[in-house]
Amino acid sequence: MLWPVLVFAVFFPAHNAYAQTVNSGLSEEDRATALELAQLIYDQNLIIDPELSYANLKFYNRSPEERLTVLRFIAMDSLILRNTLDQSKSVELYESEAEKQNSKLDLQIADIYRLYLDIVNEDQQSENLTLLINRLEDYENNSDWFIASRAYMLNAQYHGTHRKLGTALNLANTALSLIPTEITNKAKEASYETNDIIAYLNTLMNNPKLMMKATKLVITQGQDLNRSIDGVGHIGNLAFVFKTWRDYQTAAELTKTLIDLTEKNNLPVTGLTSLRYGQSLNNLGLFSEAVPYLQKALAQEKNTRLQLNLEIQLAIALAGNGHEREARKSLIRFEQLAKKHQLNTAGLTKYRLQAEALIAVKQKN
Repeated sequence: MLWPVLVFAVFFPAHNAYAQTVNSGLSEEDRATALELAQLIYDQNLIIDPELSYANLKFYNRSPEERLTVLRFIAMDSLILRNTLDQSKSVELYESEAEKQNSKLDLQIADIYRLYLDIVNEDQQSENLTLLINRLEDYENNSDWFIASRAYMLNAQYHGTHRKLGTALNLANTALSLIPTEITNKAKEASYETNDIIAYLNTLMNNPKLMMKATKLVITQGQDLNRSIDGVGHIGNLAFVFKTWRDYQTAAELTKTLIDLTEKNNLPVTGLTSLRYGQSLNNLGLFSEAVPYLQKALAQEKNTRLQLNLEIQLAIALAGNGHEREARKSLIRFEQLAKKHQLNTAGLTKYRLQAEALIAVKQKN
């Protein structure tokens, strides 16, 4: 689950670029829990299968019910970006199997999935959006708790992505409350899906304790269900929360584990991950360690907004490392890139001032 939450962190205001880890209000137990979770994910290699494709889905050894369950899992993973499969096609395959088996429950779940896709792709100012949301909310009153819970769950996801976090958390908690206490496969599935969204929402709300509690449940329940667990997304969200709480040391350690997990599976390290790691190292004053990660990411990154963020962090790292001339060149590239693509750099002003302050300190020395 490389959740969309990761993207908006790029333009958050900087903290002191040469500050050490501060007393963030988090306990040593909290830090230990986060690092243990990340290590567990690394040790057990809990990632979404990078080879997952429609072509290699093998159903010949599965019962009809198992086929439906797997396709429901895959479609849900696709909807909330845990995997990279085409969302519409994933829902279409699931719906087709539901029709073939005449499963009324799964046909209704498939309709909920389609409604969710229509809602997220609809113009957010259109009148049709209200009609679509009303149709989704109709499913929240369904007499089958599994269907109602899934509707509440995706409604929570939608409101979370639009930063209506209080509403989203209430919807997610309602979805959780509908799950029967009797342990069944459907109860386990609903609990897994709901806790995953609760972990996501608490990430957005910067609540590490509740986020880690939900993440633990997601991992345990996901393994029990033999689900593909998005460890990359979970570690990334842990790093994001600890960085937001200004625990730069833990954020750096978590991000390094994320890089190691990615490289262990021969997957490319994203520019955002390198940015997170480079920024955490800068915040710790470890400028020489930050430089190669930022330079490598810049050489590979295609997204101009990420390039802009990587460039300004590189300027800080170079200045902090005493390379004044290279730092100035980096600042020039930063300004040129922003001008070329007409990007607003107001949210990055503090970073630029930090780089300039470091250059001035080095010159004075």
